[in-house]
Amino acid sequence: MARLAGLLALTAALVAGATPAVCLAGKAPPKPPVDAAPPSAAQIDQAVKDLAEYQLGKPASPLDTITSAVRAAGTDAAARKGLALKLVTILDGAATADAKRFVCRTLRQIGGAESVGALAKLLADEQLSHMARYALEPMEDPSAGAALRDALGKVKGKTLVGVVNSLGARRDSAAVAQIAALIGDADADVAEAALAALGRIGSAGAVDAIGKAQGLSATRAAVAVDALLACAERLAADGSKDAAVGIYRSLLDRPGSIKLTRLAALRGLSAVAADQAVPALLGALSSDDPTTSAAAMQMARELPGEAATKALIELAAKSAPARQAAVIEALGLRGDVAAYATVKAAATSADASVRAAGLRALGGVGSAADVTLLAEAAAQSTGPVREAARSALERLRGETVDAAIIALAQNSRPAIQAQAVQAISARNLKTAAPVLAQLAESPDAALRIEAIKALGMIGDDKSLPAVLKVVAGAKEDSDRDAAAAAAIAIYRRCADKQAASGAIVAALSANDPAARRALLRLCGQIGGAKPLAALRAGIKDTDASVRDAATRALADFPEAEAMPDLLAAAKGATEAAHQTLALRGYVRLAGLMKTRQPDERVAAYEQAMGLAKRNEEKWLVLSGLSACPTAKAIKLVASCIGQAGLTEEASVAAVKIGRALGAKGGNDVREAMEAVVQSSKNQQTVGEAKDIIKGLGSTAPKI
Repeated sequence: MARLAGLLALTAALVAGATPAVCLAGKAPPKPPVDAAPPSAAQIDQAVKDLAEYQLGKPASPLDTITSAVRAAGTDAAARKGLALKLVTILDGAATADAKRFVCRTLRQIGGAESVGALAKLLADEQLSHMARYALEPMEDPSAGAALRDALGKVKGKTLVGVVNSLGARRDSAAVAQIAALIGDADADVAEAALAALGRIGSAGAVDAIGKAQGLSATRAAVAVDALLACAERLAADGSKDAAVGIYRSLLDRPGSIKLTRLAALRGLSAVAADQAVPALLGALSSDDPTTSAAAMQMARELPGEAATKALIELAAKSAPARQAAVIEALGLRGDVAAYATVKAAATSADASVRAAGLRALGGVGSAADVTLLAEAAAQSTGPVREAARSALERLRGETVDAAIIALAQNSRPAIQAQAVQAISARNLKTAAPVLAQLAESPDAALRIEAIKALGMIGDDKSLPAVLKVVAGAKEDSDRDAAAAAAIAIYRRCADKQAASGAIVAALSANDPAARRALLRLCGQIGGAKPLAALRAGIKDTDASVRDAATRALADFPEAEAMPDLLAAAKGATEAAHQTLALRGYVRLAGLMKTRQPDERVAAYEQAMGLAKRNEEKWLVLSGLSACPTAKAIKLVASCIGQAGLTEEASVAAVKIGRALGAKGGNDVREAMEAVVQSSKNQQTVGEAKDIIKGLGSTAPKI
């Protein structure tokens, strides 16, 4: 439970004006250079004198000088005190409010007992009280606390709330009695700030004062409870464990405590005295309220100690299936092997929810001895039970677990082996790659697929031949497709890409057209000289399906070196589909020629435009040209304006190029924009073209 007192204290502080320091003090003056010479005594005196008239927005040179003096004083107590005494005169004099705020901010850094008197006088000032408190709060000198305590009887409203907050921040135990007297104040903000401050002080006296508060409203009662929780946290942190336990137990046992209060107390007790929290925790676990039981379950997972494990084991034994499953889950997450027998028994329960919980929990408390049980459960079950068993296989820990999983993958029924293979992949057991390579040739289809997929996940250079062998020799398309996907995954991890691509190309010697098609598709994805040469040969293959695959793979080739081949394929294609594929691949690669001169890219697009037969292909070319801000590009684009089906796309491309060229595009840009204005039906495009024309002026040079 987020402690309400913390929120209320923050709210009260904001209401009282206790905003962050940077806001309280105004904009901080710029820091002088670190290597600037320290100001002289005369310069400091003049700065203090000038400071009295400082206002935000005016030259900050006095602030800069004083800031430099503070830096120069460093840890020299005498220098700091001397500077503080000079600044105190600003607080006592007729200085501006901005000057006094700056002084308060500075005294927070260097002030001590010599500053307290002047700061105390500001505590009753509604405009400056928050800055005075800002300076006093961190001061170690007892007089700072005394000044704040003295102000309690002199201020009211928001200012009083602020003073109470400051005393709480100082953990001023001497102020407990005075603050406690404010719990019944008619001003709700004051009363709630008092309770919150007592919680921050966290002393035995503060606890007693909160406990004695009577007749509180519902809101104040909630703040009081939160204050007690804060006291308990403080006491525990200070080493007063028994006192903290007493508070937590009192809140747990208090009649009428709300659910969140009990849960917060239970969490606190669990952290401070785990053994004492067990009975209450078990009660919460048995609650019919979902929020309570869920929170208790989380605590049960975190609660340390054998006593907690034993209690949970006992609770599991006497709980109904739904509750038993939750307790078993908690035992697994605790990872305490003392719960092993209970967890393993649950893993064979007739109730599916309990069984799933037991199997999942074995992942936390089980060992290599449970590998077979988990694999069998995963193979023989469905739904949550199967997922629980698989999850446990992935999470099992122990020196011999990996070896047991690999051994199971080698020697068992295919269904069990497949589960072991999945675990090998999930656990990233790279040493199992040779075993997977053998299983990739298993007569069992499901096991083959799992082994191939696993090789794709964990295989390296040495595994590539195994998956390529499957690609080349597979009888089923599913095997071949899985092996091709694995080959690409492995290739991307290979250290020697050239050797790996060579192996893929070498596998093309397979006689089966289906194998050649799959391998050519791989060549289209990996790039390189050898794969490109293989694709060139594939386009001339005697098998029509292989030629088709080669053309499609060439269109997907990732490197610009394929552009001449694609251009040739587009020119010589006998099938419309192949011509379109080649042309699209060519245009795509032209767009990747970022390191080439723009005119080279434009020339490539020009060739593509000459070959394009369908408007869709021409649109692709126009889109590419729009990224080439040259005179040649805008002329080529402009030539398409007015052609059926191309006007709007060409107009958009022309505007983009024209905007990039601007006035240096001269009459070429002007003519293109005029064509847009005359032909385009898109008002936005026309408007942009007109704007470009206006920007050209009347004497733009032609390039």
